[in-house]
Amino acid sequence: MISVGSQEVAVDGIVAVVNEEVITLTDFRIVHEFGIKRSDREDRSELSSRDVLEGLIEQKLIILITNADINVPVIELERLYQQLSDSLGIELFQQKMAEFDLTREELYVYLGEMIASRLILAQRFQLTVSVTLREIEEYYEQTYVPEQRNKGQEPQPMVEILDMLEAEVKSEETRLLSAEWVRNLRKEADIQVFAENYPHYFEKIQRKGP
Repeated sequence: MISVGSQEVAVDGIVAVVNEEVITLTDFRIVHEFGIKRSDREDRSELSSRDVLEGLIEQKLIILITNADINVPVIELERLYQQLSDSLGIELFQQKMAEFDLTREELYVYLGEMIASRLILAQRFQLTVSVTLREIEEYYEQTYVPEQRNKGQEPQPMVEILDMLEAEVKSEETRLLSAEWVRNLRKEADIQVFAENYPHYFEKIQRKGP
């Protein structure tokens, strides 16, 4: 807050700068409080403020470095918009929209960047990843079967779910390749983080350090 005459005016803060592109405190809060996640594998309930900010930085970096012109289908934006509303509950969702003074189209901007970063990674790696039958067998035995039994369910025969297993293995290998690529991008990028200026939102970042 700053004083202007006899009034106080809210000023948005900068939490990070990625190659001269600014991420504001409001950007972070919207992504965090609405639960907008870059990966379907993320469990937002387990992500710290630092995790969310790092994800937002990497998302921005992916889009900037590739300079990709991604056309995000409106139907996908509408689907995720509804998914967020359902996840939060309509009352809380509308409360947050009012709190940030957001229109549907403005929230679409945040959803669009998240989807674009997913698509860029998928286009870059998913089509080039191939897996062997042995890798699928290992995933079936070491991951799928234990997970099903932990749920109290009987694992399906591998031959009946081969396509699903192959997709899971490809997805994991794509995730690992993508993570390595993003780590290399970060080494070449100009990234400045100012989270320590906002201890109310980034207590965990302060404790862990830069």
